[in-house]
Amino acid sequence: MVGEICSICGKPKGLWHWQKYHQKDFINKGRFENGHNIALNWTKERRKKLSNAVKKRRANPKIKRFYSNLMKGKNNPMYNKKANKNQLKGLSLGVGRKGENCNFYVDGRFKKAPIEIRQRHTLKFKKWREAVLKRDNYTCQVCERKNIELHTHHIKPFKYYPADRLKLSNGLTLCKDCHNITNGRYRKKEIWTREKIKDIIKKTFES
Repeated sequence: MVGEICSICGKPKGLWHWQKYHQKDFINKGRFENGHNIALNWTKERRKKLSNAVKKRRANPKIKRFYSNLMKGKNNPMYNKKANKNQLKGLSLGVGRKGENCNFYVDGRFKKAPIEIRQRHTLKFKKWREAVLKRDNYTCQVCERKNIELHTHHIKPFKYYPADRLKLSNGLTLCKDCHNITNGRYRKKEIWTREKIKDIIKKTFES
């Protein structure tokens, strides 16, 4: 609220207070287009102040009541309305795919997703991805752009080289545009190094 004293810096709050004084302490690491914010160079005292401020805000009964009543009764956009045919059709499709009608139900049991898909959701893979991004300083290694959506590219294809999936030397940080060059029906089996991607970009611009 305007007029209150900020628990982080001790200055009185005003309009755009966070953007003026605290947004610079965050940096975009490029996981999504808008990025995920990670605090840099914060002391333990400052972190405690921030966590205490968040806890106080959550414990505030006014804020709790506001969010609990946000979608109740007349505030709900579906209040006194009936679902249309498309919504009901979507619900019936969801119900119809349960149990034996599910597309994953084969030979009397549910089949597992391929190991290539399951391995991408493991903790080891997430640590490998973070290590590659940190090594490359959260920068695309082809166009050298920052603060955009970044992907971790496997130089040797993930599917065809299972032994090299979690090797740090096999990872390369690319932006979405540069990574799209390596995707395609016939290109996925090839080994895509930084130099190879740069050559293709040069040829496309020259032509």
